[in-house]
Amino acid sequence: MASKTTFGVELWSASGTRICEITHLVRNLYFAEERNEAELLQFSMDLDAFENYLENQVKTSVLSSFREGQTEIKVRMNGDYLFGTQLYYAPIDINNDGSLSVSVNAQGYLNFFASRYPDPAIAYTNTESVAIFFGLINQAQAVTNGNYGIIVPGSGYYATDKFRSLTYEYYTSSTKLNMQRLGLPLLLLTRGLRPQ
Repeated sequence: MASKTTFGVELWSASGTRICEITHLVRNLYFAEERNEAELLQFSMDLDAFENYLENQVKTSVLSSFREGQTEIKVRMNGDYLFGTQLYYAPIDINNDGSLSVSVNAQGYLNFFASRYPDPAIAYTNTESVAIFFGLINQAQAVTNGNYGIIVPGSGYYATDKFRSLTYEYYTSSTKLNMQRLGLPLLLLTRGLRPQ
């Protein structure tokens, strides 16, 4: 008999602290994974139940634990982390019965790099493609107040054995676009990248 696939949803702080599990509150869970794009996560929750759970069970407030652009939402499948996202947008909706719900929209970590640009002073000469990918991440996080907390693995990662020589012009294309242009299966790579 085949086992049933189960999903879990957790809230995490931007500093990498697990806030709580919210699976029991999540309704209409939807996510999309597309090669070389950031994951998309959507779901809804009853607002009163969510606030009550955070304040009375978790002992925190919605305001401090659920902030657009700061709160991370991680999804597990059968107990293993599948992907992580950052809360992007969470409007409150009035339902037909007068109750309130929150519609959660979150985006994967790859989108962190959509508004960052590679340093043109750094050139890659005969460098393995994955090393360039990780180099772009490290460059993007090295700017003042630019560290997203994404940890690049030191070893044991996917390697292509495809060597390239590349330079980048300033402000011509984003770090995200340059990562995509490397032609690597970013779904495999971004699953290995975890904010602290």
